[in-house]
Amino acid sequence: MMVDMELLERALDRAGHDIGDDGSAEYRKGKEAALRFARICVLDEIAIAAAHFIDQVDGDGRADRDRARVLAALRTVTERLNHGLRNAASDYSGDEATGYRDGLRVALDLTAERERVVAAQAGEPARVG
Repeated sequence: MMVDMELLERALDRAGHDIGDDGSAEYRKGKEAALRFARICVLDEIAIAAAHFIDQVDGDGRADRDRARVLAALRTVTERLNHGLRNAASDYSGDEATGYRDGLRVALDLTAERERVVAAQAGEPARVG
């Protein structure tokens, strides 16, 4: 199984990243919540992929299938993050909502970047947005 370790490492790094003194305590709280949510999305997709992995002999287009799985996982993560972004106003308010949206945008940027890289490797157009 091809796990996008770079995305995982970046998500884990961002989730534990000190977001600094920018904004109010509520803003930081919202942004931290968004980054935790993004990390959960990535870890969920990795766990799902691992649970469904069937050990196969190398060759026979395995790399292409692995890239397709990674793209599908990235697209699922992106959909979940976009859903969180659309619902941020109902789940949070004020600076906390702003921080949450900003955190989700950071995660969306990371997933879009990884999708472009993996799609290019697979010879597919990236479906970003």
